[in-house]
Amino acid sequence: MSPSRILLFGGLLAACADPAGKAGSPSADTTDDSGRPDGTDGDSGTGGDGDTGGDGGDSDGGDTGDDTGVDPALLPTAVIACGPAEATTFTEWTADGSGSIDPTGTGLQARWRLLPENRAAHREVSDALDDYTVRSLLSGDHEVELVVTNTAGDSAPARCPVRFVPSDALVVELLAETESTDPIDWDLHLAHGDAALFETPGDASWCNSSAPGPDETPDTDDDIKVGSTQDRTGAIQFELAQVAAPGPEPHVVRVHLYRDDTGDTPATAELRLWHDGALITTLAPPALEAREVWEVGTFDPVTATWTPSTAPVAAATRSNCY
Repeated sequence: MSPSRILLFGGLLAACADPAGKAGSPSADTTDDSGRPDGTDGDSGTGGDGDTGGDGGDSDGGDTGDDTGVDPALLPTAVIACGPAEATTFTEWTADGSGSIDPTGTGLQARWRLLPENRAAHREVSDALDDYTVRSLLSGDHEVELVVTNTAGDSAPARCPVRFVPSDALVVELLAETESTDPIDWDLHLAHGDAALFETPGDASWCNSSAPGPDETPDTDDDIKVGSTQDRTGAIQFELAQVAAPGPEPHVVRVHLYRDDTGDTPATAELRLWHDGALITTLAPPALEAREVWEVGTFDPVTATWTPSTAPVAAATRSNCY
């Protein structure tokens, strides 16, 4: 197998070696001018023809009531022509809200969201009424929500589901969230065979010195790449390891907590491992102190077997990336 490599996704998680954040991290709010993929013409989703609509002003903040002085008959109705019910991570998914209804004829403004929201992992390419295009770097079930507004007020939300499946054969996702905006830096490591923590090039992590630079594309060969990203206005973070074509050797998963500046603010985290589009395991990290390592387990690509590690949490052999 060729040497491991790591790639830094846009808007990235606080750096292993840089107390102020991983150096050179671009903003997570990126755009992509590429065209739509095939199959995003609204021919699937909920409803007979892929259209889903809100119900006027009945729910979720759309209830105007007589005390507002607004005629409910003038409120708009959001209607979504959904894209495909399933999409691949990193690829564009498109919906169309131009079928929404405006009784006033004064024009509609659109507010789109991909739920559950993760500003670190979602890339909105377009948020126009007739073209909502988004990419997700994370796998899993989501909903796309549209609220439209005219001079009378807001519509009820319309939603349609979309499932994002991994773009590569082996994917490990580490998500962390805290109410504090201070950094909590979880570093994901995915090692070839018996490669030790921080070993180069066998142990792929953000810290791997062979990182070739920023990227937001699926893996294209059998190298491991690890990227990390953070919503710097909030506290949603994730790291992602991908292998397009895993070799026969075992792949060892580790998590290194480099730093935690949140004080007493609790943090939650989750690790998910996917293989050939199937979710193999979901795990919550044990309690970790700064610069400790969680030996998570080993995945055998040949037998598609996951074996949890029984090793106790221990201090890292190095205090930082380098």
